[in-house]
Amino acid sequence: MEIKGIDTLYNHLKQYDFNCFMDLGSGKGALCIHMAKQPAIENVVGIELVDDRHEEAVQLRDSLSENDARKIDLILGDIFKVSLKKYKSKNIFIWISSLCFPQDVINNIFKKLKRELKPGTIICSSKTVTNNIGTIIETITLPQSWNQTHQATIYKL
Repeated sequence: MEIKGIDTLYNHLKQYDFNCFMDLGSGKGALCIHMAKQPAIENVVGIELVDDRHEEAVQLRDSLSENDARKIDLILGDIFKVSLKKYKSKNIFIWISSLCFPQDVINNIFKKLKRELKPGTIICSSKTVTNNIGTIIETITLPQSWNQTHQATIYKL
């Protein structure tokens, strides 16, 4: 997702009360950095599996102002081995760029989120979940690169 797309999604979702943004598959951290600059966001969590991408995200975070950098937790690891329980008290908006994940992985991610996070968590996924976890709120069209659009489904746990 590009910044224009996450801005569209963020502005659309402002109607929901959230103060934490979580990016599963956060890559080089661009979305995390951008969301940390939003005044209503108190915490940003990026979880990335690939070491090189994670290291680039850490370097980018460390170049920010102290106020923005302190908001961001960047975690190197497999989502299934990372405990999210410390974020259970947060009102969270989660972005999952899930097009490259097999369906069973997406379904298992949703199971984990339901176990570890509080009801009302908002999840936006580029792939539809097939295990009936979460309530579909809507599908939204988001701008992407090269003047293309992308469909994403918004769920509420």
